[in-house]
Amino acid sequence: MFVHAQSERRTEIKRAAVLSFVSSFITHYTSPDPFNANDYADKVLALGTGNFAAMYSDRMNEVVIQVARAERGIGTVQELGIENWNDDGSANVLAVTTMTTTMPDGKKIETGSRWVVTAIKEGEQWKVSDLIQVL
Repeated sequence: MFVHAQSERRTEIKRAAVLSFVSSFITHYTSPDPFNANDYADKVLALGTGNFAAMYSDRMNEVVIQVARAERGIGTVQELGIENWNDDGSANVLAVTTMTTTMPDGKKIETGSRWVVTAIKEGEQWKVSDLIQVL
């Protein structure tokens, strides 16, 4: 009984850790900051690994230019849940977000999006190995 309880506790800790990481990552990802475009892109890249990091690194200059030209946005996670755990220990997490952008005339525009984030633990840190916007 003790072993079972400990196993469930470890599973809950792992679940909470991956959800916390994905929430933090996707909040940053959906909050472009044109005044700090290089820092924004560097932080996204630092939290990536595998295919996501390679693709993002290849397009880093484009991302920085696009963010620098954009209006500042504030991303908010509305819902978050683990879709499934993969055999390699990674988790596919579904995130539902809204982004509020204030235009120069003061008008606020709110958009919503859904993402599937694949997060995998490297050492002691979770990282994003894949990011797909779901339409």
